[in-house]
Amino acid sequence: MPRTGILIATVEEADAIIANPKYRWRAIGVSSYESDAYPMTLMVSGVGKAFSAAAAAMLARNCDLIVSIGTSGSIALDPVGSLKVCYGFFEHDMRAEALGFPRGITPLSPMTGPLIESCPPTLRAKINRMLADFRLPVEEARAATGDQFVAGAAEAAGIAKEFGANLVDMECAAIAKVCRYLIARPFFALRWVSDNADHQAGGEWSVLVESAAKELDELLAHLLDSGLANF
Repeated sequence: MPRTGILIATVEEADAIIANPKYRWRAIGVSSYESDAYPMTLMVSGVGKAFSAAAAAMLARNCDLIVSIGTSGSIALDPVGSLKVCYGFFEHDMRAEALGFPRGITPLSPMTGPLIESCPPTLRAKINRMLADFRLPVEEARAATGDQFVAGAAEAAGIAKEFGANLVDMECAAIAKVCRYLIARPFFALRWVSDNADHQAGGEWSVLVESAAKELDELLAHLLDSGLANF
């Protein structure tokens, strides 16, 4: 049976999922767990592109699908608490314009444009059908990733304008790039909007992350019960 790998950046975002007895987790290493209820492995990767990319590569040793779960800032003025599913990603701090490469494109790589996708259309359609039955609306979005916590309205607006992204985060594009170009795994992300990437973003995240963790746990359980494990 296919195995799903769950990547979560922080313990705070993972708490509700790890504490849920439904999954019957067993610790298998530092910040790593295996479910005795579902074909699923979870890793708390740490924040940022390097940690998340390394964790994705490690999960790929025995997982066939990679899913990132966590919080994001909205740069499209989505209300705090909105739920998003992401299939398209940009790496906004990949900058090699001086070498003749547009922003977001890794030099001397197979990339022909800044958009990174690693989820087949058939799987994407199946996931969207499952999400349509969730008790809360889950809308599609695109995320721009960088090794910085975006907390300024002007910077957020610039990223939104250049890439057409809805969200900013610090992990997703790195995972998507590894899945697309190195390990050939399908990948998507589930995100809870914790702030609007402005000057209040840091304080909002620390207050709201507990609510985010609970709703993301509920969303993951819904997907598993709807057949995600049989993708």
